[in-house]
This record gives sequence, C-alpha cells and structure tokens, in this order.
Amino acid sequence: MITKALECVNYDAMCQAACGFLMEYIQIMHNVLQKNEKKDIIRAKAYIDDHYMESLTLDVMAEYVHMNASYFSSYFKRHTGQNFKEYLNQIRLRHALDLLLSTDMKSYEISDAVGFKDPKYLSELFQRTYGKTPVAYRKELRSR
Repeated sequence: MITKALECVNYDAMCQAACGFLMEYIQIMHNVLQKNEKKDIIRAKAYIDDHYMESLTLDVMAEYVHMNASYFSSYFKRHTGQNFKEYLNQIRLRHALDLLLSTDMKSYEISDAVGFKDPKYLSELFQRTYGKTPVAYRKELRSR
C-alpha cells in the first residue's frame, strides 16, 4: 500500500489506490469470515456425530458453538439446508439402521441407543424414511 501511495502523482490516483486497497481488504475479511462460518458448521456437525445418542437440543448446540439458540437454528439451516432437528434425526436414523442390520437388538433398545427416547417415534420416522417399520425392514432383509 505504501509503495503504491508513493507512486501516486495526484489526489485522484491516491484515491484509486486507497479504494483498491480497501476492496482487497474487504475480500480478505470476507474470505476469513466464510472460513470461520464453515468451521462453526463443521464443529457443530462433528459434535452431533459424536453425541447423537445424547439428549441434544438447540440450547446445547448453541452453547457449544457460542451462539444463542434462535440464531444457531437459523444459522444451521442457512448453512446446511436442513433444520437442526431434521439433521439430528437423519444421523440417528442412519445409526439405527446400522444397529438394525448388524445386531439382534430390539427396536426399543435401538431407539434408546441412538438417542430417541420414544420407540414409537423411531418407528414412525423409520417408516417415513425407509417405507417400513424397523421390524419389517429387518425381517425383509433377513429373508433375502
């Protein structure tokens, strides 16, 4: 910046150099902020992946990433395309499916193991997502 400023021959040239410097600075700051936002989402997703079986709420997640719950909710949706609860349920269902296929655990045991406190809720979500109840899904796969 100083070198460019010293090369300026008049006020207009100095203004152009200053504007160029400010635009460059704004772009750098924009990139830094975007990287930080991505880091917050990556941290939040990693936390969810590691703690999906616990009682995760917007408040818990917001505290983890140092935001208020309302802001975290909209922030998460804006950066992932899903709301927090949808994302959490998707992770829990994926783990429930893994347990369903790799163990002989009962549906209520799987429900508890992946963080759903109500086995009926797991069954409803599972049926909505996979088209069958967990028991029917397991039975069909084992009959093949």
